[in-house]
Amino acid sequence: MTIAISTDSVSKSYLGTMVLHDITLDVAAGSLTVLRGPSGSGKTTLLNLISGLDQPDAGTVTVDGAEVTGLAARKRGQFRARYGHVFQRSGLLGGLTLRENIEGPHALTGQQVNPAWMNHLVDLLDIDSLLDTHASRVSGGQAQRASLVRALAHRPAILFADEPTASLDTASKHLVHSLLRDVASNEGTTVLMVSHDEISGQYATAQIGLLDGRIQDAGDR
Repeated sequence: MTIAISTDSVSKSYLGTMVLHDITLDVAAGSLTVLRGPSGSGKTTLLNLISGLDQPDAGTVTVDGAEVTGLAARKRGQFRARYGHVFQRSGLLGGLTLRENIEGPHALTGQQVNPAWMNHLVDLLDIDSLLDTHASRVSGGQAQRASLVRALAHRPAILFADEPTASLDTASKHLVHSLLRDVASNEGTTVLMVSHDEISGQYATAQIGLLDGRIQDAGDR
C-alpha cells in the first residue's frame, strides 16, 4: 500500500486547550478516507494541519512524500496550490461567473486546467448550462458543486474536503460522493474528507474516527 498522507505524534492546542493529542495515522494513496466524529472532536483541526492551513505544536505531517511541518508561509502557499480544497461553503465570488470562479484561481497559481476534464466534471455535476452565469444568481447547491469542480479542475493528486456536502440535498449528496469515489478509484486522487454525513460511510474506502482529539478507530472497507 502506498501512503499519500501520514502524521506522526501530531498535537495542537488553542488558547491553552488541547484540541489534538498525539495523532499518528496513514492515509492510503487513491483512497476516499473520511474523518468522522462528533462536533469538537478535532476533525477540521486535523484536516487544516494536514492541508497546510495551520501548523501543529508538535509532531510531523508528511504529504505526497514532502514534510509539511514548519514550511514558511510562502512555501506553504505553493504547497496548497498543488492540491484541491473544498469547504462547507463554496467561497465563490458572486460578481464572477462560475467559469471565472473555477478557472481564475488556477490561472493565478499557474496550475493547468484540462478543458476536457473540466467539461466532464461540470457535465457530471449538472452545472454545464450555468458556467457563464454569475455565482450570485445560482443556488447554494449549484455553487457548492462548482466549488468542487474548481478543486478538481487541475487534477490534483490530493483533495482535501471539509464537510463538502453539508448544504446539499440528498440526491446531490449521492452525486458528489459518487464523484469523489470515482476520482479516487479511477483517477488515483487521494480524497481526505471531514464529514458528519451518514452517506459518506457508504462511499468511503477508509474511515478514521476521532473523539476528544484522539483517534478512536480506523479501518478500511
